[in-house]
Amino acid sequence: MDKKIVIVAVICCAVFFVDDGYSQNQVVGGVQAKGMDMNLYPYGNISQFGVPEKSTTGSTYLYEDWKLGTAVLSSGAKIKEYPFNIDLANQTLEIMTNKGIRALEFKQIDSLAISNVGYPSQIFVNAKKYNGAEAQIVGLVEILQQGNIVLVKYNYIYVKEGAYNAALDMGNNETKLLVRNRYFLFSNELKTLVEVPKGKKKFLELLKDSDREAAGAFLSENNLGTKEERDIKLVVSFLNEKGATL
Repeated sequence: MDKKIVIVAVICCAVFFVDDGYSQNQVVGGVQAKGMDMNLYPYGNISQFGVPEKSTTGSTYLYEDWKLGTAVLSSGAKIKEYPFNIDLANQTLEIMTNKGIRALEFKQIDSLAISNVGYPSQIFVNAKKYNGAEAQIVGLVEILQQGNIVLVKYNYIYVKEGAYNAALDMGNNETKLLVRNRYFLFSNELKTLVEVPKGKKKFLELLKDSDREAAGAFLSENNLGTKEERDIKLVVSFLNEKGATL
């Protein structure tokens, strides 16, 4: 009989300690703490955080909608007046056909002309035409300026990861897909491809001594830099008009 009494007492004590309220989630300002499991007793530790669900925004495509254009394949075949879009992440040209969407790898594309109503067509060519391997780029590049110096733009996808701090339960788990670009100069004389430097001084160092002073003066007089596309196009156009070379 005494043993039964002891067992019952132990069970009651166990039930008391489980349900005594010390393991309940904290209520802060009358609101349940978001995603947290907190001990209420003094010096208690946070035992769990609810990590926000991961999400991805943005797109791997260059355009938000389909663009009409003409593609020339490396085989010589042409795909005329079809809706296109460019998937930068997967390095493919997507084509909308009456049998559904078809995709061609960039390595199969020789050139691509995209029509823009009211604006000149965008011309893309395979990077290998401008010795892209030298600058470690593959795929398609857009031609922005022609001449002794060819200016091309290389589009790519930059993945910006979200910054969530579990210890503080702050930030977000959102991954953003952003279109970024790099600019390159191709010398028709030397057959070399170099990236446009971000600073004026290093840009001028790419030029021959006979062209450097004139280019520097043009940049200063017109308050131009070498970071924005508009500025780079203007200075390369000036260099080509002057007959400059790298």
